[in-house]
Amino acid sequence: MIKTLEIILVITILILISTIILLSKTKQRKDLNPYNIYYKKLFFLRKSELRFLKTISILENEYIIIPKLNLKKIITADKNKYKKELKNMTVDYAIFTKDYSQIVLMIELSYKSGTIDNQEKINKLKEICDDAGIKFITFEVNQDKENNNQEIINKVKDILKENI
Repeated sequence: MIKTLEIILVITILILISTIILLSKTKQRKDLNPYNIYYKKLFFLRKSELRFLKTISILENEYIIIPKLNLKKIITADKNKYKKELKNMTVDYAIFTKDYSQIVLMIELSYKSGTIDNQEKINKLKEICDDAGIKFITFEVNQDKENNNQEIINKVKDILKENI
């Protein structure tokens, strides 16, 4: 009986501490201007996306890498139905020539474990890129694990060489 009470007490304290932390973060944002309805996000990229960007940033000597690019900015469609679809889609990374004259590769990260499953989006992106004549590749990543950096760089470089 005493053990059960101790466990309940510990859980209650943990919930209380978590609630206080969350409320303080919310309060800090509201203190800036309580009349705002828009707030900047704390993070632009997930941890795995940032790690991946750091990995491929070695290519920036020869190419421009743009993360989270809206497809509407680089692809157009004949029918309004598809224009709306493009407006709502982003690709994780778009790689351009140094002078921005040509897109040479689009990369989407695939999350096979955890709570994220973006396979449907990947299939649609592949279809769109194939139709538009843009090279497209996916890399499977895990939110918590490191990627094999050299393998990623080699694979991307091989695809980029094909475009030359």
